[in-house]
Amino acid sequence: MRKIYFDEAGNSGNNLLDKEQPLFCYLGFEDCDSNTIEEFYSLKRKYKYKTDLEVKGASLSKSVTGQKFLIELWEKFGTHVKFVMHDKKFALACKMFEYVFEPVFCDVNTLFYQINFHKYIAISMYNLFTNSNHSAEQLFTNFYAFIKNKGDKSLNKYVTSCGIVKTSPLFYFCEFCNQHKTEIASDIDFTDKQDKYILDLTLTSLYNLLGVFSHGSPESMEVHCDNSKQIANEKGFWKAFINNTNIVYDTYFNSGAQLTFNITQEPILEDSKEIIQLQISDLLASSVYQAYLHPETDFSKTIKKISQTAYVEAYSVAPVELEFTFDEFEIKQFNKIIKLLASENSKVKKIEKLAEISSEVKYYQIIRSRYFIDFIKSFKLHK
Repeated sequence: MRKIYFDEAGNSGNNLLDKEQPLFCYLGFEDCDSNTIEEFYSLKRKYKYKTDLEVKGASLSKSVTGQKFLIELWEKFGTHVKFVMHDKKFALACKMFEYVFEPVFCDVNTLFYQINFHKYIAISMYNLFTNSNHSAEQLFTNFYAFIKNKGDKSLNKYVTSCGIVKTSPLFYFCEFCNQHKTEIASDIDFTDKQDKYILDLTLTSLYNLLGVFSHGSPESMEVHCDNSKQIANEKGFWKAFINNTNIVYDTYFNSGAQLTFNITQEPILEDSKEIIQLQISDLLASSVYQAYLHPETDFSKTIKKISQTAYVEAYSVAPVELEFTFDEFEIKQFNKIIKLLASENSKVKKIEKLAEISSEVKYYQIIRSRYFIDFIKSFKLHK
């Protein structure tokens, strides 16, 4: 049986607009060695830290001695670590798609995902926000209030009163929200415990990392987490994975992601003051969080280099450049889709036209992908 210990850094719950903590790191450390505790104590003694007192990474990263300690900690235990790093503003941009478009078009949402239209919306919204566009910043704030308050009028009031450029995807997004605010709000029930932490990133991060640690193996994992209200709130979620040896992969969206794994019981919630392995996870998470938050320092560069193989990019919610993700044809078609969705056409007509455009884009993407593969093969042959 494998034992894996999880902790986080930068946790602000549902507040994804926290200016003081713009990133969220969730990290897992697998204890593969019976000497882990003694090795940790030995390292603490080396740097004159008391073995019976818990030290925190956020404070250690501010001193030269603490930085040396954290670097050596990564060198000692880093090969048994996996972590995700999320940009909270971009995560909120992704949530904007999920909680706005999906409730209205849940029956045909594959039309969005199979051509990566959801990524286009998220990147567009994030770009508008980070470019200091006042309209976008205000929209993020009001959308956040809208989701938390189950249909708060602030978003609708904002949409009708704020002057937004009509050629912007933001304008059509707001128009869509205005048209379907009842459906969007009714899909979110904050009286339900499952929706209490609807914008939080903890549960998704833990779930994805367990799939990474499992790596297709049916071997059971004992999961230990630092005390977390978010995880405690979702205990029932884990029942399907207890003593489950049937490993299933995603075929619906063709991502190949591992969807199931085998755990011995629900995540065990513990106090890091009592569990040394959780202290290790906390220190590793805090140090790598600081490294991504302040990437210009020598300490950060060293930590990022050491932790590179532990970083799970596939499940990290991080912004990318729109131009590097989609070409001119795709962007043009995506703009057609957002205008279509915000139009006065009936839902039936919207779905018909959406299916048509989606089919065109999907065919184009397949052809482009095959062309690219052939190009790479040709390049390798000539090389």
